[in-house]
Amino acid sequence: MNEMCNVSDYWEEVALEEGKEIGEEIGKEKSLIEMVLKKIKKNKSVDEIADDLEENVEVISPIYEAALSMKPDYDVNRIYTILKGNR
Repeated sequence: MNEMCNVSDYWEEVALEEGKEIGEEIGKEKSLIEMVLKKIKKNKSVDEIADDLEENVEVISPIYEAALSMKPDYDVNRIYTILKGNR
């Protein structure tokens, strides 16, 4: 019985760690979206934004396009959902 509890505790810990990693990744992606939105509001181009944020244009372009599709009502969560739906 004690061994079963240890196995259960192990898998709970693994799931918790995996959840943390997923949450951190989502947070990073949403943070990038927020930074891109700030640059868009300053009328910067995709190339300028990529250069400013030291990212590839291929990374910035989908965010840029998704954001422009909802201009002027930018919403980080909606943009994130759009991008995840396209992957």
